[in-house]
Amino acid sequence: MGCNNITKMLLIVTLICLCLSIGSAESGADLEWPKTHVRLFDKAESQSNIIVHCWSSEDDLGVHTITFGEFYAFNFRHNLLCNTKFVCMVKFEDGVDKFFYAYHCQRDRFKCREMCDWSLYENRACLWDSDCYDYTNRPPLF
Repeated sequence: MGCNNITKMLLIVTLICLCLSIGSAESGADLEWPKTHVRLFDKAESQSNIIVHCWSSEDDLGVHTITFGEFYAFNFRHNLLCNTKFVCMVKFEDGVDKFFYAYHCQRDRFKCREMCDWSLYENRACLWDSDCYDYTNRPPLF
């Protein structure tokens, strides 16, 4: 009897999830929480262009060049478990690949809410020009 109840409960939960996902897809409705917008500003002291390449475990955003004083932007919705992370590789005129988390849900979901503005300098990346992080010489782990 207990096993049948668990099976019925799992079936009901599965059907509810399936109905919600079908309804959402048919209506074009998005998830309830808003998108997070990330902007990477080129603030290199050398006033040079920056090459950036950002990715998550699910999306590769490609390689982009940011002109000094300009920005590159992307947006997304973090997942339900809040383990969404976007890593960016930045390359200044020294040609060295440098890495940082442009978004780490556990760290940034309350800091950024809907917008994360990063200032990219040769030696550090600063969120809102105050919360600065040193680059690493290899990609962070997911």
